[in-house]
Amino acid sequence: IATRLLRAAVEWARAGGELHKLNLQVHASNEAAWALYQRLGFADEGRLRGEARVGDRYDDLVPMGMWLRPPPGSENPGEGGPR
Repeated sequence: IATRLLRAAVEWARAGGELHKLNLQVHASNEAAWALYQRLGFADEGRLRGEARVGDRYDDLVPMGMWLRPPPGSENPGEGGPR
C-alpha cells in the first residue's frame, strides 16, 4: 500500500507542473522505507548524524530528493533531473 500511495503522490506532484523537486527525510535505521524511496527515484542528499532521538538512542536522518523536472539554470537538462 505504501508504494502505491507514494507513487500516486509523486505522479500528482508531476502532473501539477508547479513543483520542481520533492524532498523528504528518512531515519537511517528504517531500511524498508529507505529502499522504497530509492526504488521510486529519490536520491540520498547527505546524512544528519544523530539528528533524531528514538527512545534512549539517537538515529541519523538521511535527506532525500527527487527532481520532477530539470533544475532551474541547469546547463544539462539531464543533470540532477528526473530519473
